[in-house]
Amino acid sequence: MKLNLPLMGAALSLAVGLNAQTGRHAAITKNSPAVTVNSQAGRNCGTAAPSEEWNNWFNQKVNEFQANLATGKTQMVNYTIPVVVHIIHTGQTAGTGANISAAQVQDQINILNADFAGTGFNVSQLASTTFSSVGASNTGISFCLAKKDPAGVTLTEFGIDRLNATTKGWTAGPYTQAYMDGTIKPNSIWDPTRYLNIWVANLGGGLLGYATFPAGTGLIGLGGFGTATTDGVVILNTAFGSIGSATAPPYNKGRSATHEIGHWVGLRHIWGDGTCLTDYVNDTPPAQQSNFGCPAYPHNVGVCAGNTTGEMTMNFMDYTDDPCMYMFTPNQNTRMQTAMQSGTYRSQLSASASTLCTIAAAAPVASMSIPSSGCTNSSVATNNLSNGNPTPTYAWSSNPSAGVTFNPNSTATNPTVIFATPGSYTLTVVATNSLGSNSNSKSITITTCTAAAVSCNDTLTNANNTDTLFTDAYSGGYIGGNNGYGDKEKAEYFSSAGLVGNANIIGGIVVFYKHATANIGTKGTSNLVFKIYAGNNTSGPTGLPLKTFTASITSILASATATNGVSYCGNPNLTYNSNVMRPYSFNFPTPTAITGDFFLSVQLPSTTGDTAAIFVTGENGRTASTGWELQTPSTWVPFNDGTTTSWQLNASLAILPKISCATAINKNSVLDNNVVLYPNPSNGMVNIITTLPGTQNLDITVYNALGQLVSSIKHNAISNDVFELDMKNQSSGVYFISINNGQEKIVKRLIINK
Repeated sequence: MKLNLPLMGAALSLAVGLNAQTGRHAAITKNSPAVTVNSQAGRNCGTAAPSEEWNNWFNQKVNEFQANLATGKTQMVNYTIPVVVHIIHTGQTAGTGANISAAQVQDQINILNADFAGTGFNVSQLASTTFSSVGASNTGISFCLAKKDPAGVTLTEFGIDRLNATTKGWTAGPYTQAYMDGTIKPNSIWDPTRYLNIWVANLGGGLLGYATFPAGTGLIGLGGFGTATTDGVVILNTAFGSIGSATAPPYNKGRSATHEIGHWVGLRHIWGDGTCLTDYVNDTPPAQQSNFGCPAYPHNVGVCAGNTTGEMTMNFMDYTDDPCMYMFTPNQNTRMQTAMQSGTYRSQLSASASTLCTIAAAAPVASMSIPSSGCTNSSVATNNLSNGNPTPTYAWSSNPSAGVTFNPNSTATNPTVIFATPGSYTLTVVATNSLGSNSNSKSITITTCTAAAVSCNDTLTNANNTDTLFTDAYSGGYIGGNNGYGDKEKAEYFSSAGLVGNANIIGGIVVFYKHATANIGTKGTSNLVFKIYAGNNTSGPTGLPLKTFTASITSILASATATNGVSYCGNPNLTYNSNVMRPYSFNFPTPTAITGDFFLSVQLPSTTGDTAAIFVTGENGRTASTGWELQTPSTWVPFNDGTTTSWQLNASLAILPKISCATAINKNSVLDNNVVLYPNPSNGMVNIITTLPGTQNLDITVYNALGQLVSSIKHNAISNDVFELDMKNQSSGVYFISINNGQEKIVKRLIINK
C-alpha cells in the first residue's frame, strides 16, 4: 500500500484556525478526501454527445436496419455479450473498498440482464402511466461474465480482472476521464471485438460513469466513439451493482451501468443533450432537459413542442435516481440492434460468447506440487493444480502410509499432511470426473527438525492501510510540533498487544517536516529529546521516562535526507509528492524491554525561532486519538479529549518505534510449512498457496534485493487459499516475500526470470 502525505500550507487539505472563544486549541475542520456523489446535484454521466458526423452515419445505419427489417432481409437477434470487469484498486483485500467482491460483480450482471430484458426493478410501475402502451422493451441483449482470458486461460474469478494501481505504477485516484482514457484503459483493455470492457474504479468529480459510442468503419478522423484502446464503459465503484460498496442511495440499484451501456449500444440522452432536442428515437417524447431525483408523473406535459404525454423520466437514458428509471423503448432497441449489427467492436461479440462464456467438457489432468522436504509432526502443504470439466473429485494417498495423516481428510482438494516418522514418502493424488481419472505423484523427505533462534527487526505504526499524513503551517505553528500554545512535548501511544516474543524498543523513526526551500518546518540548533514512557491511551504517559536520547536539530537535518518516501522494516512505504519529509532514525543507548503499553515522544525545542514539526495523520475513520501533547509540565492531553481545549482530532503522529525481537522460530513453523510460492522461479505470475490449519490474517509484503518496497496487501480469514501475485511489471532478479500472521513472520525468496 501507499500512504499519501499531502502537505498542509498554502493549499491545506485540513484547516486550522485560532478561536479564543472556543478554548485553548481551535477544532480541526475536517474535509474528507473521498469522492462523494451529491444526490442534490444529480446523476453525472461523463459520456459526451457524439458529433453530427457520427449521428448522420449511425442514423443512416438505423434507417437501413429498419428497411431491411420491414422487408424480411434482417430480423431482431438475441445477443450474448461476454463481459470482463477490470477492478482498479490499490492493494485492498478483495471485497474491501475499491477492490469490490465477485458477488458485487455478479449482482451487476444480474441487474443488466433484467434491465435489458424489460423485467428490472420497479418496471411494474410503468403500468400506471401512459407509457404502458409503449412498453418496456425486451432488447434480446444479455450479458455473461467471460470464463477465459484473451489467451484462452480459464479465469480464477469469471469475468474479473483485478488490477493493483500501485504495482502497475498508476496513481491511486480518484481518477479523471483523461487519466482513465490515457493511462489505465490502454494498459488494461482486452480485445474489444471479443469482450465488453467495463472498468470499475474510484472516479473523481462526482462522476458516476461514462461510455464510448459504437465505432464504424467509415468514421476515420472523428472522436467520441470507441477505439482499440478505449472502447467500453467506466463506472464508479460505489455505483456498480446494489450490494457491497454500492448500497448508498440514490445510485444503488446498478442503473449507472445500465445507462452507460445504453450509450455503448448507440443511445442518446432523451433530451438530446440540449433544450427539447432529439434523441432520434420516435417513441421517447421530447424532454426539456435532464431530470433528476424521482419526478412525479406526468412531468412537464407540453413544455416541449409535440409532447402530449409528459417526459419519459423513467427511461434509462434520463438522469433520474436508480429506483425511478426502469425502461428502454422498442425504438431504442432498434438502435441497439443496429449497433450490435454494424458497430466495429460490437458485431463480433456475440460470436465470441460461445467460446468465452462456456468451458468445454474435459477429462481430468492430475497435477500437484509439494515441498521436497518437511519435518516430522508438522503440517506439509499440498498445492493441487489439477483441472478438468466437470470439476474433479480427489483422492490422496501416501506410500508408505503408516503414520501419515491427511487434514481435514484424504479427499480434500488441498489437504495438509502430517508425517509421524522420518523417511522418504511418495504422495499421490487421483483426479476423477465423469470423463475419466488421472493420477500424479511427488516425493518428499521427512526429517526430525530442531529449533533455530533468529533475530528480527520490525517497526510499529498506527497508520492505517490507507492514510493521509499532514503538517499544519497556520500562523500559530504546528499541531505536531511547536505552536503558539507552547506545547512542550508530543507523544504517540502504542499497544503491546500485537507483539510476540521478547520484544525490545531499540530506537525509533520520526518523520519531520522541513520545507525544501522556504525556511519553515523543523529548523534551528536546539536539542530535541526522544523518550520512552509507560502508560495507556486513557491516562497518557505516566512517571519518568524509561529511556532518553538527545540530538540537535542541526544533526537531525544533517543526517535525515530530504525525501518523498520512507521505508521501514515490516511495513509499507510512507510517500509524499515532494521532498519535504525528513525521516530521522535513532537508537537508544540500550534496548528497553516491552512489558506493557508505551509511548514514544519528542520533547520540543524552547529557544525562540527554533521549531520542530512532525507529520500527523488525518482521521480516516479513527474513533480515538493516539497522539498526545504535554500542555503544562504535568498535564498530558490527547489530540481529542472531547473538550474544546484540544485539537478535537482523532489522529496519530508519524513516530515509529523500532522493535527488536528475540523470538524462537523453528522449522516446525506453521507459516513456513503451510505457505508455498509456486512457480518459483517464475516468469512474473506467482501463486501464494496457503494450507493453514485454521483461519489467520496475513500481511504479505514484497521487497526487492535492495530492500525497497514493491507491494503490500492484507488478507483476512485465510486457511486453504490461492492468491495470485502479479510481478510481470518487475524486472528479473531476487525478491523477498514477507508473510506475517501476528504470531510469527517468515521471509521467502522469490526469483523472477523472464
